[in-house]
Amino acid sequence: MIDPLFSNAITNALESRFPAQAKSPNWMKLHELWSNTLAQIISRFEHDFWGEAETIHVDLKPEMAITIAACTTEIATNLVTARTANRDLGDICPTEEASFQASDAGQALIEGTAKVLTTSWLERYHVRWKPKTDRKLGNEKNPPPLKARTPKKVNDNHFIPKSHLRRFWSSDQKLTVYTRRSVKDWGVQERPFGNWGYQSGLYSDPLEDRFSLIEGDATDPINKVLDVYPLNDPERAALMGFFIVQKMRNPYYRKILIEGVLPVSVREVGDEKAKSPEFQRDVYETIFQNNDLYRAVARPLHWSRWAVLRSESPEFVIPDTCCILTKIDNLSWFMYPLNPNACFVATGMPETEKRAVPIELKGEELAQAATGALIQSSVSEFVSRGPVELSQFDWSTNYLQKLVHLARAAV
Repeated sequence: MIDPLFSNAITNALESRFPAQAKSPNWMKLHELWSNTLAQIISRFEHDFWGEAETIHVDLKPEMAITIAACTTEIATNLVTARTANRDLGDICPTEEASFQASDAGQALIEGTAKVLTTSWLERYHVRWKPKTDRKLGNEKNPPPLKARTPKKVNDNHFIPKSHLRRFWSSDQKLTVYTRRSVKDWGVQERPFGNWGYQSGLYSDPLEDRFSLIEGDATDPINKVLDVYPLNDPERAALMGFFIVQKMRNPYYRKILIEGVLPVSVREVGDEKAKSPEFQRDVYETIFQNNDLYRAVARPLHWSRWAVLRSESPEFVIPDTCCILTKIDNLSWFMYPLNPNACFVATGMPETEKRAVPIELKGEELAQAATGALIQSSVSEFVSRGPVELSQFDWSTNYLQKLVHLARAAV
């Protein structure tokens, strides 16, 4: 099966050159043939390049991914232009074209293109990527000393990052907050962005300080996901760590956890101590030291197909539960609204190799289902950036089930 990178590049080149003949029988046959030719060129280039290049730092691989994507697009355009020069697409015989590609002359063109690309990339590697790699590896072997941190005293703990509310969800420093009156009825009011998504005394100061570090580590990965820029492995790990923490730091999850272990706590330390806020907080905070629990939650999400749902107009909302983490059809499912126009999803559908960027999904039905699911996941409130047309929703519909069905079918 041809990699979508090559197939899409040839599709774009053909549609640009022959827009009126898109998807005609001849178009389809030549598309398959030239996609395979492009794959051969890139495969030979990668074999030759990595046969001569030494190691490259993981932080530089996104830059390489962007460069190879640009090269692939350029080669696809040149390939289609060269093979259709002075000819209409309908005049080209796919059988004869396939014979040429398999001939000595065709293979020489493939080999020659791969060698030109290899030479260009090796020059780039020695001038740019190798020096950067050497510096980064040197800094990792001899890192600067860590600065001591002194956690600040915090009374009001924001379980939804205040910086995200300000950046993505506020307008004129205010949030549009919907408060549940009944299953179908919501009140709406404006509040300052700092007056939502917090409770007093949720976490200890050291844990609050740790959360701020996790939020900082996730800033660049979130920006890259929004900008459709490739992530490296540490950035994926930072992003997934941030997402899972958003679930675990939420007071509604905290309440479920504490109530779940209360019978054990009562048996171990007695009723009075087990129900004291200080002891319950200590019990709760042990989950952030439980690596086995983290891996059990993170691994199936990390090694599943990631997608970003996009909406043209402000569509998505952020619930007071922040995100959705569940299992559907025995597969993990996670979704987190990054901003009113983009919602991250880990579909739970397994994969063995991570894509450079998540799959992009668009469509009014997908966006509506995602928004409906986020609203239905709210305990009592959700925030939008502007008015939400609630009449579009049929609250007898399970929008999460609908979304999962649509998204998994699309990826």
